[in-house]
Amino acid sequence: MDIEKRIGVEKYREITQGAIVNCGSSFRIKQALSKGIVTAAFVGGSVTYGYNPDVMAVKPNFAERVCSYMERSACAKKCICKNYGLSGTASLMGSILTEKYIRRTAPDIIFVEYAVNESKSPDGIAMFEGLIRKLLKLESDPAVVIINILNSELYSCDDFMRLIGLHYDLPVISCAAVLAPLFRSGGAKWSDYSSDAVHPVADGHKFIADCVCRYIDYAVKSEDNIPYKIPQKLFSDEYEDLKFCDFSDRSLFDSKLGLKDSGVEYFEKVLKKEKSDGAVVFETELECRDLILVPILDNNAEWGCAEIYADGEKASSLQEYTFFGWNNPNVKTVFKSKEIAKHHFVIRAAAGDERRILAFGGFAWC
Repeated sequence: MDIEKRIGVEKYREITQGAIVNCGSSFRIKQALSKGIVTAAFVGGSVTYGYNPDVMAVKPNFAERVCSYMERSACAKKCICKNYGLSGTASLMGSILTEKYIRRTAPDIIFVEYAVNESKSPDGIAMFEGLIRKLLKLESDPAVVIINILNSELYSCDDFMRLIGLHYDLPVISCAAVLAPLFRSGGAKWSDYSSDAVHPVADGHKFIADCVCRYIDYAVKSEDNIPYKIPQKLFSDEYEDLKFCDFSDRSLFDSKLGLKDSGVEYFEKVLKKEKSDGAVVFETELECRDLILVPILDNNAEWGCAEIYADGEKASSLQEYTFFGWNNPNVKTVFKSKEIAKHHFVIRAAAGDERRILAFGGFAWC
């Protein structure tokens, strides 16, 4: 049942309004809406994409509903919706997609949804703050809005993401903050929102969108004319300057392999080692602290395991064959040190897997 029908229009309005746990500065979003034609980017996991196991893709998903609302309510003459939701990924993939796509899209508003995919670890916190800082510093000076959701076990990174939103004076829409007590009290059922442990049904997407749209209503009426200034870091700026190579710039790496069509969303071309190729996939020399790879995971047993060598010593290994893979891109930090220094990296097939397949969508470093 639709949550609105279950709890009534008045209570529903109160709850969706209550999801605005921080209004933040509305200066940038008011500037964006004044342009008439607005580009809104949505970055997040499978919920942002609209995935649901029953229908594969909910239409309209919450991103489409928000953009439609901005047009219908005359906030914008036209709203161009750019959805960068990618299943099974967290904030680090958001930073990579920012470098690969979002930066050149020059969005006016960016909505960020990673509360169920991110970890509550020091790295997870640093990666999320790094993404927020990266987005705020884009050349288009976008408004950044944080959307926090939850899963059926009520897991959410709402706590630290809300703190980061407060520090950066950003709007934070916490669906998690209002849904958790509603489910605990029995005022609504999890099945009103989702048909599995995470992914919203159509009515769930409507709920998320309605929470965001209550904030849009507020921002339109706001009289905030104070120019926005990005504050100093709260926890970490380690990932703010993350750089990315999608193998299109050969000056950044050395490989005998060529790019191949992949059928992988957002990573249409990959560096792929076939079974008959040599063991080495690529080498690169970087001045960095961290090396991050974008492996393509698959449940095909012909896919193998990669080993990463840093300055001649094995740093880590990376298994691309997994029961849970579906020819999907992932992100893994394969080398981490305390200080930035020059390192030589070799990515190759693990011993015994020389005749197995390996594929990468790119590499990042910071």
